[in-house]
Amino acid sequence: MTAITVDVVLPEQSQAVYDLRLRALQEDPKIFGQSIDEYIAQGVEPLRTSYQRQRDTNMGAIFGAWDGDALVGMAGCARQHYRKESHKTYLWGVYVLPAARGQALGRRMVEDAIQYSRSLVGVEDVTLAVTEGNNHAYQLYLSVGFEHLITEPRYYKIEGVYHGLIRMVKRL
Repeated sequence: MTAITVDVVLPEQSQAVYDLRLRALQEDPKIFGQSIDEYIAQGVEPLRTSYQRQRDTNMGAIFGAWDGDALVGMAGCARQHYRKESHKTYLWGVYVLPAARGQALGRRMVEDAIQYSRSLVGVEDVTLAVTEGNNHAYQLYLSVGFEHLITEPRYYKIEGVYHGLIRMVKRL
């Protein structure tokens, strides 16, 4: 058994990120805003292009948990583009495959994203949104210092069922 490592994902590894997110959307569709159909229609190229631009301008990073060559977890972090919001980063896409859970990989990747945010000049807050009912993720975010700001009820409608969205912030 190889040790799982957490490291920054490189733009040329975007296909692995795309594939993991597709699997996440298939296995846990209620915890993400994007539908599987929308994601597949988009394809990998917009992700690769956007991520390359973020890396080139130091506006974002994706942290991955790697079991050998297999990406088993991810957490994205992007600085807000508009000047009035540039004091914030947004944590997105946090996911660990079920078989790799229980090893604190989510915590390690989230902590790396927080450290990355701290390294960006002028960043004061890390923000995120988590679907109501995703209690494991919600508890993880609380445990690393995020505060619950507001719950937006009926934010998503998935197969006729409404789901609220919890907005959180960590002040740096």
